[in-house]
Amino acid sequence: MAARRGFADARGFCHVHTWEFQQIAAPQGISEGYAPLVDAVAAALREALERAPRETAASTAALLATSETCPACRVLREMEQERLQRFLVELGSVDRERSHGESAGLCLPHLSAAVACAPAAEIIACLLREGVRGLEELSEDLRSYALKRDALRGGLLNANEESAWRRALVSLTGERAGRALWSDEAQA
Repeated sequence: MAARRGFADARGFCHVHTWEFQQIAAPQGISEGYAPLVDAVAAALREALERAPRETAASTAALLATSETCPACRVLREMEQERLQRFLVELGSVDRERSHGESAGLCLPHLSAAVACAPAAEIIACLLREGVRGLEELSEDLRSYALKRDALRGGLLNANEESAWRRALVSLTGERAGRALWSDEAQA
């Protein structure tokens, strides 16, 4: 019961996580978990009736879960920060170019977050070089895909070219279920 009360106090999940939760939860579990939240929102709206109309906009907006109050978003932020720190430590302790060069590199949001952690200059340089290399290869795949599709040579497409459009989106914005979840714009 304490977990349900905490969930209600946090105003539930953000929009994105609410619908992700709905995909995996049973109707009975949703009913049991959301009943205290619905009661809390109803009580807050009841209190809003007593306020001046100018004050109701702020009080009703405070009822919405945001990426800041969403328990799932908080866990994701904490996990991302922990893994990013571990990644930077590992990158600083091995042959950077060789070990990182074997990966797909970081998406732009994670690259920005890694650089913001202020690692050593040589680690930043390694991350940026890898970013440039990956984006240049990706640009080539995008152009090849478009050229072959326009020329009706779709049979000549390789796997990298076929997936280039999706990899470009992930490289520039992160995975759909990743960074965008924390953006208040994504919840609008």
